[in-house]
Amino acid sequence: PADKDDTFKLFVVQAINAAQDSIWIATPYFVPDEEVITALHLAVMRGVEVRLLVPETSDHWIVGLAVHAWIDRALSNGAKVDRYKPGFMHQKVMLIDDRFSSVGSGNMDNRSFRLNFEASLLVLDKGFARKVKSMLERDFERSEPMAAGHLAGRPLLFRLMVNLARLASPLL
Repeated sequence: PADKDDTFKLFVVQAINAAQDSIWIATPYFVPDEEVITALHLAVMRGVEVRLLVPETSDHWIVGLAVHAWIDRALSNGAKVDRYKPGFMHQKVMLIDDRFSSVGSGNMDNRSFRLNFEASLLVLDKGFARKVKSMLERDFERSEPMAAGHLAGRPLLFRLMVNLARLASPLL
């Protein structure tokens, strides 16, 4: 919020657009905006593996509902999404092409993109990237993959609440 540019979001979109092989993102709050979800979709379309790791449960009920909507969209676009089972996961990590990684305080949500002061460290080191990948692989092993259309079997009221929360996404 200190400048007119959404610096963290610009970094995220640029990193996604630069990916050639893989994008792995771990975030407790996956409530992106259209630009980020579109960048992820375009990455899938150009053959990049897009893999997201989110917690099974959220610590904020309305954000948790909105996450369902954005996960459904990511799955429909061809991304792989896993729910971390052991408990709440609060890491904010991005690994691109097993070459560079980002670790910091920024979530994949509008608050981090536009409102909050965030700090992220970009590490351009293959050795560090290998350690991040190993950590994420262990977390994916303790996770459950989600399937496209995961909302279809849920009660109508739940789906309605998810869609209402999605409408509130720019504020979350």
